[in-house]
Amino acid sequence: QKNAELCFVRKYRQTGVTRYIFYRANIKSKVSQVLKGWLIKKTSELNDKKLGDYTTDNFQDTEYINLKDINTWNEFEQKAFTLEHQENEILEKIKNHLIAFIVYVKQDNLIIGYVRKITPTSLLNKKGLYSLFLEDSSFNEIKEQKGIEIDEFADLLFKISEDKSEGAIIQKYNFNPIFDIFEQQKTDSVKVLKASDLIIKHPEKTEIENIVKSDRQIQQMLLNPLFKSHAKEINFDTLKKLKEEVGDKISFELDETNKIPIFPPNKKKEAIKDFIKTISYRYQRDLDSKHIMESKPIKMIK
Repeated sequence: QKNAELCFVRKYRQTGVTRYIFYRANIKSKVSQVLKGWLIKKTSELNDKKLGDYTTDNFQDTEYINLKDINTWNEFEQKAFTLEHQENEILEKIKNHLIAFIVYVKQDNLIIGYVRKITPTSLLNKKGLYSLFLEDSSFNEIKEQKGIEIDEFADLLFKISEDKSEGAIIQKYNFNPIFDIFEQQKTDSVKVLKASDLIIKHPEKTEIENIVKSDRQIQQMLLNPLFKSHAKEINFDTLKKLKEEVGDKISFELDETNKIPIFPPNKKKEAIKDFIKTISYRYQRDLDSKHIMESKPIKMIK
């Protein structure tokens, strides 16, 4: 019977790159069994449940993700699960830049676990501060506070095997800062933008790129599969037809001579968003007409 392991995660930026340091905690068997029970409960709730694919803008539903697509995941996979126990002054080591903890069970080439966001305020390490413990309507114990507060919830469930690293994002609001998703979204969205011939030959492409880098909503719109999957396909003639279909309530114009969209200076952000929406509209219409809903089942093993 395999025990659950506990690993704390520190995150920091160095020369513009996100880095992580991992600390595998030395925990007693009783604690391990509690953590394992939490893990089993979480995986049972998702067994064989069909999940929609990961998107940047859905903060409501649990989503399936190929963790290999997350730039920072590789550091987790390569470093977090091969550590020896560390027990000397662990609170002092992890108190700066603490971002998450990992609970996992490892057996041969299979690792199943979850990641949960925490902050340095979760550390209980103030000398002279004590907790009174209540049981049966009376306080029966007093202890100096020294430890870490955690809860039984998860932001990401994951399974690592020989050929796959897959997960279920449960709480995207926490998932994003743990894995520095906003930095990746900034980079990926600019790549999507540059895939469009209508933008790559645009005389204002540098200014458009800078607007994208500064606006998370535009980044999410560009990374939506409805735009991302078809950015290369849209030429000027197609854009013109789509603009006519959508109507006059959009902010960009068309330059018939140079075959490019025009984004007016006084409402450039709004015009860029309308440009993305217009292209996405076409493929949303196609999807709606076919009633397509893709999903993936995720199998978590106890």
